Amino acid sequence: MDAMNDIFTQSHVFYHRSDVACTECAIQTKIMDGKSFSCHHENQTCLIYSTCHVKNRLLTSEWKPSKGWKHFCTTVHIITFGGDPWIDLGTLVGRRTSIRLKVKTTRDAYVGLASGNTTVNSGYWIVLGGWANTKSCLRDGFVIGGTCYSTSIASHLSGAQFTNFWIKWQSSRIEVGLGEIFGRETILDYTFPKVYQINNLLLRNAHSSQAEWIIYL
Repeated sequence: MDAMNDIFTQSHVFYHRSDVACTECAIQTKIMDGKSFSCHHENQTCLIYSTCHVKNRLLTSEWKPSKGWKHFCTTVHIITFGGDPWIDLGTLVGRRTSIRLKVKTTRDAYVGLASGNTTVNSGYWIVLGGWANTKSCLRDGFVIGGTCYSTSIASHLSGAQFTNFWIKWQSSRIEVGLGEIFGRETILDYTFPKVYQINNLLLRNAHSSQAEWIIYL
């Protein structure tokens, strides 16, 4: 579960709990299979959703979070569009050393583990299904055409269904694998000479009209 500031959701809050911590509300949300809760406990007030829809290209008049509320998510859903710049999902990874996600697109799904909110900052670039979905690779930094320090020659992406990935990082070692279980079906693994502080999760897709992402928090 993680806090999000700029979210859009089509979920409706079904239940309200008084004098209940946000953590318990989040557990109830998962138990109720997507039934969303609101709760308040002392000065903490929260809206809990099973899925937060991060809306790219959000108009300021279209949706605004309620003042004084925190919105919590157990998963984040976002669609990125080809030709758009990198999308910053905020400091979702600042307290983490791993994350699971799944993506549906035909090729070139990019994940950035960055020290800041843009690719001007240092970080590691994970290319999934690059080169027309024939190769995936790990790069140091966000320079197009940069060195691939670890590669996987395979077609890992699909435009018809989601592909599950897990990503782990410890110091400067980055590991990427297929499926929902960390440590299994590793496809990329490299320990970089430079150690970067990983604070932000960046997403982008290229050479396809869009990519649909689901991030597990």
